Amino acid sequence: ILVSEELKISPNPASSQVEIQALGDLKFAENSMRIYDQNGKEVSSSVEVIRQTPNAVTLAIPRLSAGTYVIMVESQDNRVFVGKLIKQ
Repeated sequence: ILVSEELKISPNPASSQVEIQALGDLKFAENSMRIYDQNGKEVSSSVEVIRQTPNAVTLAIPRLSAGTYVIMVESQDNRVFVGKLIKQ
């Protein structure tokens, strides 16, 4: 998995809430975020979007189990970016 430098995930590790920011000219496509556990199972339904703008998404993650997750986000120009989140 190639982690994109265009995504800034903070805090990381996180326990209850996390913000994913787009860096540079990246703009998030609406509802394009997917979150996968270590086994490749999509767990996006366990996460609540608190706030979303074209440049940032804030997520509530208390329902995720502790572990490492992969976040995939599609941009408005159809590029896919990958980030890694550690849930405490």
